[in-house]
Amino acid sequence: MKMHIRTDAMAQALAGRVVITAVLIVLTVFSLGLLMGSLRLDAADNPVPQPWSLDKSKVSSQLKAFIAAKEAQANALAADEGKELLPEFKSLFTAAVQGDLRTMSNIWEAVRDNSTAYAYPETINHTRSRVKQWQPALETYGALAEFADGQDKYPIAFGQDVIKSIPPGSIYFGGTSPGRFLVTALSRSQINADPFFTLTQNGLQDDTYLDYLRSMYGNRIVIPTTGEVQRCFKEYAEDLQRRTKHVENLNTDEGVTITTNGDLRVTGAGAVFNIRGRISRLIFDKNPDREFYFEESFVNPWMYPYLEPHRLIMKLNRKPLAQLNPAVVAHDREFWDGLTKQLLADPGFLGNRGARMTYSKHRSAIGGIYVYRRSTNEAEYAFQQAVALDPINPEANFRLMQLYVEQNRFDDGITVLKSLQQRVPSDQKLQAAIGQLEKLKQSE
Repeated sequence: MKMHIRTDAMAQALAGRVVITAVLIVLTVFSLGLLMGSLRLDAADNPVPQPWSLDKSKVSSQLKAFIAAKEAQANALAADEGKELLPEFKSLFTAAVQGDLRTMSNIWEAVRDNSTAYAYPETINHTRSRVKQWQPALETYGALAEFADGQDKYPIAFGQDVIKSIPPGSIYFGGTSPGRFLVTALSRSQINADPFFTLTQNGLQDDTYLDYLRSMYGNRIVIPTTGEVQRCFKEYAEDLQRRTKHVENLNTDEGVTITTNGDLRVTGAGAVFNIRGRISRLIFDKNPDREFYFEESFVNPWMYPYLEPHRLIMKLNRKPLAQLNPAVVAHDREFWDGLTKQLLADPGFLGNRGARMTYSKHRSAIGGIYVYRRSTNEAEYAFQQAVALDPINPEANFRLMQLYVEQNRFDDGITVLKSLQQRVPSDQKLQAAIGQLEKLKQSE
């Protein structure tokens, strides 16, 4: 029996800067994903920056070398299968060399919208080479789009900070668009794992993405085989069927269906995250001599016992930690105190939506470690900083609100949502959420 998982992993990496997986304990009737999609700043609060220029970028030479390397990689992947680079990708790389973001975007949207095979390569009969070519093109477009969004200063600062914090030879799980694409572009050579191996969590359930990793890294680190990936699918499906039978720990965003061909198919965001988590654990277990670092796109519950704050990202220790080292906690607070003060004093940062969301997301992710460790003071401190960095970041606001609710601090939780509502008054779901919190408060 075959197992399939339907997910637009590649498009998702660009379409959303953040994937939110924290399930709100009390607000069960609201979808945080839908709420997140509805939160926007008014135009007056989000001034249009000057267009970014590849030629004028401070890292122009490095980016042009990166584009050339990615085009060569795409050509090599096609040649390995006796094919030529697809015309649309040739056009995309030509536009990239010229720094023509508008043309790149148009090409990318046309390719993504007109080729379902890229989104679901495991269910449609297309050659692996066609899907492999997608990856270098995605990484090229993704990197330049991040620079255009962040306006040079913040993408460079973010990417270089992450790269400098990771020891050579390590394995790095990128997740968000900046976490993957900026690190890929600003590394000396992502293709040669210089200075470390860069993977994305968002493609791990797709064996064609794992093929892509094998083509780059397969003789240096262990990438799970197709059979091992299929076992992850099977184990998840069996676990989900067991939970469904016993009505145990079920999420509304996961399911299993049987196709007309008798194949087993898992569906929903919860299923996607679960499969990716299982495969990331496989990679972790199969490379015991490597250090691991993690940039959160979605929560991987199995990682929490191993995680500790590490500047912008997290270190995934080889063995579970009995507790967080107080020196690590102190350093984390010191690092983010200095960074938050610096960023909030920068008018350019305050007017840059992409930068605000990126740094807020990463501070919020670290707050999740403290929640797991029941270090409520540090969690609250981290979430408050995340909200300060981006007051309309839904993840930061809702994680802070949830922390308060779990401590029966309903007034504080309501205050968080009301403050968010003032910034996005058009969102009706916020008022409904506030109303439910007020009812919970009265029932206590």
